[in-house]
This record gives sequence, C-alpha cells and structure tokens, in this order.
Amino acid sequence: AQELTRGLAYRQWVGVNAVVFRASAGIVSGSCLGIRLTGTNPGEAVYTLPQPIDLSWARFANIFLYAFAPNTSVKLRLYSSGSDYYEGTMTVNDANVWREYLLDVSTFNRIGNPDLGNVTRIGIVTDGPILVDSDYLFHQYHRGELVVRFTLSRPSASSQSPKISDLRITYEEVVSR
Repeated sequence: AQELTRGLAYRQWVGVNAVVFRASAGIVSGSCLGIRLTGTNPGEAVYTLPQPIDLSWARFANIFLYAFAPNTSVKLRLYSSGSDYYEGTMTVNDANVWREYLLDVSTFNRIGNPDLGNVTRIGIVTDGPILVDSDYLFHQYHRGELVVRFTLSRPSASSQSPKISDLRITYEEVVSR
C-alpha cells in the first residue's frame, strides 16, 4: 500500500468533491496523501487499481489519519463496481495529531453486491480535510507472535548455570504473488 500514499502516488488518485495532494508530513515515511474538500459535501479520493485484486484473504485494514478538525468522519471503501462496495468507518476524534486505525474487514458494511475477490478501486471518503498514510494497508493478522524455545543444560547440579549472552532474531516478510 505504500505506493498508494508515497511520493507521486497522489497523481493516481481522483478527487470527487475534493482535491487530492501530496503532503510531506507523513508519519510512516515522510510523504503522505492529503484530501481537501472543495465544497460542503463529503469528498472522496478514489484510486483505480491497474487490474482487479483479490482481497478476500484480508482480515484487517490498517491506516494512519491526521484530521485538521475534531470528529472528522472517514470511510474506507473497497469497490467492486460503481455502486457495489464494502465500507469501513472511522471517526477521528482528535485534531492535529496522527492516529492509527485498525479496521476488521469482516465488519465492513456491504453496499450493493460487492466482491472482495474483485476489488477494482479504493476510496477514502471524508467530511473534513485529512492526511492519510499507510505502510501495508491490508493484513491477515493483527498481531504476530514469535516463540523461541531452547534448552540449557549443565553437567551437574553443582555446575554453574549456563547463561545466554546474545540472541539474534532476523525477521523477513515474504510476499507471494
């Protein structure tokens, strides 16, 4: 999802009752997406995917929001077609501070007859100006756990207990396509 909010990615977003712009105030890496309303109605930034993607595996959506006014309503939409989409809703209660939002995709409202296996567009609807940042927007897991087990031994009960002086764990996320 970094390509959705980084650098020149703002050019791929289309504003509906809104202007989409690049801001250099992102919390995740420096640049982020900005949405400013052009009227009194809620505005939407829409990103059309180059080809439909399958998000049926996604259990969570993770997004960082910065609102310029308190109690700003923000909706994340996953479109299958113009009138068929899933919608998750957040309220940004605090103004002028970045907040992380984790949405359970299974709780998204269904409008029309959407298909998570055929998402063609992503929309962000807001009733106030906001900044949007994301590292990885969709996840299968909310939290990960790493369990390390090892056995320490000594020749006899009177021997000095073994000590661990260094433990190194290397983690690499593998993405399959």
